[in-house]
Amino acid sequence: MRPHTFSLIPTIAAVAVFGCASPSTSSILGLTPASGVLVSAASLTAEYGCGIGDKNVYKYAAILSSSDGTFKVSQLYDCYADANFVNIQEAPDGGTLKLAIQIIAFNKASYDVQNIDEKLQKAAEIPDTISQAKPTYTSTCEVSQPQGVQSTAVCTRLQPPKP
Repeated sequence: MRPHTFSLIPTIAAVAVFGCASPSTSSILGLTPASGVLVSAASLTAEYGCGIGDKNVYKYAAILSSSDGTFKVSQLYDCYADANFVNIQEAPDGGTLKLAIQIIAFNKASYDVQNIDEKLQKAAEIPDTISQAKPTYTSTCEVSQPQGVQSTAVCTRLQPPKP
């Protein structure tokens, strides 16, 4: 026999005993896959850019809410960071959850004026408070969130707010 034939015997034996399929991590550890929603910062800021200029996006808040209004969460992000919401509320029927995301974006000057004493930073975690801020740009996003899947939101382009 050739020397390489002996090195295959343990591999063949393992496949015969354990099979070729590998169990998923969730079945081994008893973990449920995390559901999540992502807003791409690169897509969101593509038109105006990310930076400290007057037309650039400096920071943005993402306000996620269920279509039926049962919950609402928000967070403030740097212009280069994707908004990522994980382990959000499950759909009542275990199916797909319809979600809306309001984006309010600030250039550096607008952010600095409104963030005196970290007012915007503190307000960002209170959806109804941050939504009252005076943004440089706004957008809306929609996403359908199946359980156990990371979904990317589809957003309208950022535009100056309507008076």
